[in-house]
Amino acid sequence: MRFFNLSVTVCLLLTIVVFSCKKDHSPAPPTDPGTPGPTRHLDLTCLASQARLQKDTSKKYELIVAETSGKILLDTVTTYNTHVITDLKTSQTLFDVTVIYNWVVDSNYNILTYKAVDISSWVNVPGSDSIPGSVSTTTPPPPTTSGTITYTNVHTTFLDPYFINSNGGGSGSQWTGGDISSSFYYAPGQPVYIIFPFTKLYSIHYLTSSADVVDLSKPDTAVGVKFNKPAVYAYSNFSLFGFPDTTNFSKLVNMSYYATNLGPNPSGDVVYPGKKVVQKYFFDYAFYSADNKNYARCYMPYVDSIPADVVIPDPAWYSFTATPNTVSSDFGTHKPTFYEVNANIGTMYFTITSPADSTVQHPLDFLSSMKSKLLNSRDLSSLKVTSISLATETGLNYQAYCNKQVNLTKISRSQSNTEISYQHIF
Repeated sequence: MRFFNLSVTVCLLLTIVVFSCKKDHSPAPPTDPGTPGPTRHLDLTCLASQARLQKDTSKKYELIVAETSGKILLDTVTTYNTHVITDLKTSQTLFDVTVIYNWVVDSNYNILTYKAVDISSWVNVPGSDSIPGSVSTTTPPPPTTSGTITYTNVHTTFLDPYFINSNGGGSGSQWTGGDISSSFYYAPGQPVYIIFPFTKLYSIHYLTSSADVVDLSKPDTAVGVKFNKPAVYAYSNFSLFGFPDTTNFSKLVNMSYYATNLGPNPSGDVVYPGKKVVQKYFFDYAFYSADNKNYARCYMPYVDSIPADVVIPDPAWYSFTATPNTVSSDFGTHKPTFYEVNANIGTMYFTITSPADSTVQHPLDFLSSMKSKLLNSRDLSSLKVTSISLATETGLNYQAYCNKQVNLTKISRSQSNTEISYQHIF
């Protein structure tokens, strides 16, 4: 039997161990980068008028875009009327968008947040100038020539209240017999409207001279509308305009009147001509509680008539609780199109706009977590929630409402939506 030499055997084993433990320093094979992650393209502008640029000496604002989870995707301080163009590295489709404006002249901050919105079709940021938002109800510039109108053959109840409106002004009184005269600024063709809301009588006269005389022996009969308004609303007022020609909105008839101090009117909460003399109406009716804690509004910018079945928000429908860091809302069965949480710290004003299915907001945490560049020196701890506002817009869901706020295209009057809103003051 042949024996192996022990020293040779040991050397062979050591050699095997050494080579088996030696590191491989050759370059690693390249890895496949794969497909780039998903992105969302963004191209937004904050429009600012010349008047705004003169007021806001900083001429800049902050735009923050975050995922709904809170992850910040974009935080930039930029100037007005310039594009913010970028691709957000995210697969999400809904975002929280915040815009922070600093009015240096009066030391105000205005912070607007829209939560859970699809911004793929947005071209402007919230708060831009030249965004219609709502239809202007401003009457045409008043004329400057003095005139009078005299109504003769007046037959109505003694002390019957009446109101006279022209586009150059208005007045109200009670009939004590005889003729009724009113002074105003005159323009040819200008409408003058007289309404007796308690007896439902009215007349519309288009001026032909600076001293017209109108026979009121056969006035027209008006229509009364009564609203089923909750008892909590102690006060109300309204604006009403008629459009005789919907191809020319500059010609309108002011049909507003103010009878708050005259007591309840059995003829109706609003008395107006109906569809007899105009094609469309603008109607805006506001209701207030005695303690100024509840406010409701019916905004109808383009309607054929004033409906009596308008559902006026009742504070009893809702339940709200608010602390600086937790705001809870219960809308019950009356979910709005959107709602807003309003808060402030001195001259810093903060509004969160949200869909109704997101019923809990954390204003202080949300504002702090953004770590805003413009607010980095401000103490946010004294933030106070002041109110909750909500609204239902006919024909719009939450996303469509948000899109309308940043729509570059001028909204025509016929595209304006009826809005029923409510606000609770804390």
